Amino acid sequence: MAGNKSEGFCRTGSGNLSGTESDSLLTKNDLAEGPLQGAPVAILSNGHCQIPQQFYEFSHTLGSVEALLDLISFSEHFPVFSGEDTGGIYIQVGIIGYENYPGSGQIREKKIVYGRKWRVEENLPTSEIIQTVFLALKKAREHEVRELFTLKSASEIYDKERSCTPFNNHHDLPLMQFADLLPEKSADFSEQEVKDFLKRIRFGLREITLIHYEQRHNGDYLMDFRLGVIPDGEIKLFPEYDNREISVLISEPGINAVLYGLMDQLLAISERYVEERFRFNGFARFSRTLDVQKIGAFSVQTRCFDQQKISAQFNQDFRQMCGEVDRSRVPALKTDAQKRRLNPILQQARIKEGFLPEVYGVDIAS
Repeated sequence: MAGNKSEGFCRTGSGNLSGTESDSLLTKNDLAEGPLQGAPVAILSNGHCQIPQQFYEFSHTLGSVEALLDLISFSEHFPVFSGEDTGGIYIQVGIIGYENYPGSGQIREKKIVYGRKWRVEENLPTSEIIQTVFLALKKAREHEVRELFTLKSASEIYDKERSCTPFNNHHDLPLMQFADLLPEKSADFSEQEVKDFLKRIRFGLREITLIHYEQRHNGDYLMDFRLGVIPDGEIKLFPEYDNREISVLISEPGINAVLYGLMDQLLAISERYVEERFRFNGFARFSRTLDVQKIGAFSVQTRCFDQQKISAQFNQDFRQMCGEVDRSRVPALKTDAQKRRLNPILQQARIKEGFLPEVYGVDIAS
């Protein structure tokens, strides 16, 4: 957990440009960002020089956020919108697809729905806005993936089995606490039991087949599954799952563990799909083809500076900027209910740094 503290970069090392060279890189751009006067310049291993964003000030507007979104690409099925209302600027993902719960005989026409609004503070760093878009896209796809997992479930209301989506996000959570939801223990967990149960499951209309089953030396169960393809005549959605093989490892025997394990792997495929295809200015920032060790070296190069070459005025300005950003994010406790719930937690924590909620009116870091 890191705040905007000036100690976030190393006190040793070299690679600074002179004050004049640093100041020559002070530029404003369409992204409503600009570096502090006298900010140090990072020199990357390939010779590229630039002031790192931790030394930038930000004053985002709807226009700057839209300019940023124009540099992001992912999928035409998940357009990203920017907007502004009384709560400020926000980002929102649209989902272009088809109804996941069509009625009997209903023709599935292409439609668009929208996810939640992700708020963008005026002083949010550009990198964090990009990561917010990345997370919003992941969650939008997760919502869809969860609804594609269908299970034939015996209903107490109807005399026949009906399909349900047990992993969807629309269940009545307050009501669920009163339902009997604990699984019945399986007397004999076996390969055949898994195969039989898979007949009741579909993922986006695809069949799921067990192709390998074994019990490991430590008692865990390892199972390999293969997803089929969407039947002819049906709408082809999420083709990256066609004929995909996935492995599930469970430590407790039972169909319930198998179902959770399957969903974990289906979601992992979606996560990787976004990671490999999300682009900022053509750069696949979250792709796992990037070298972790080189990312670590990049972090050192952009955070380790010789403090003797940094002016006292810059250090003062930087600390002030970080403090203002942290203070702008402090919540306010306006109701008695908030105070009753949070006061004991905050008092017991004995916080020595940072900013307590506004109700206290005290900067405990000073």
